[in-house]
Amino acid sequence: MLMRLDANGNEIAAGHLALRDAFFTPETVLTDANGGIDPVLRGLVSQLGQEVDPFLVDDVRNLLFGPMGFDLAALNMQRGRDHGLPSYVEMRDVMFGNQMGYTTFNDWSDLDGIMADAIIDALQSVYDDVRDIDLWIGGLAEAHVNGGMLGELFSAIVGDQFSRLRDGDRFWYQNGMFETEWMEFIEGSTLSAIIMRNTGITGLQANVFFVPEPGVLLLLSIGIAGMGMRRKSSWRCAG
Repeated sequence: MLMRLDANGNEIAAGHLALRDAFFTPETVLTDANGGIDPVLRGLVSQLGQEVDPFLVDDVRNLLFGPMGFDLAALNMQRGRDHGLPSYVEMRDVMFGNQMGYTTFNDWSDLDGIMADAIIDALQSVYDDVRDIDLWIGGLAEAHVNGGMLGELFSAIVGDQFSRLRDGDRFWYQNGMFETEWMEFIEGSTLSAIIMRNTGITGLQANVFFVPEPGVLLLLSIGIAGMGMRRKSSWRCAG
């Protein structure tokens, strides 16, 4: 469910939006009759995010493309096979094989401590061999690294990809093309400030990746902006 909130933190007249009704329907945020984009953004910064895990809500698994939808999990695994991606275990070998003490997975018991027992049992019921596990589902099934949102393998893959994007971009902003004043402006920018500069929203918490305590967004919207921006204890982690 995508919450759609007005400036007072209340549900708009058009109501909240079921996830299944949000796919491929830009008119839901482009027309004033549906409230536009502002109510959606207010809702997004007010909702707790779900954990990253191998479980999909029904709207994504069965209703992605309408009443006769597709299973996105099955599609993602098939896409990996079509593109020739290595299996979960093979990718772990690629990412961690040069680390001292690393050993590959050859038996289901090797997953102990990496995944929950119930998930290991479920995977074992559909895969003949631990080395057959698809990369996408195996990466999602890993226990999260300490303080992170992803498991060990996906954390390494995402970190490697972003490092390559930065290092391969000769226009990366830290490559000496900006004067100090502009660097301070860029590095001082926040997503909440960008949202407010480009929408009709006038008040947001300083860090939109953290959910405010009830009532704080209302205070921000009526001009008591300094309160929420400074009191870090007012935020709850959205994980």
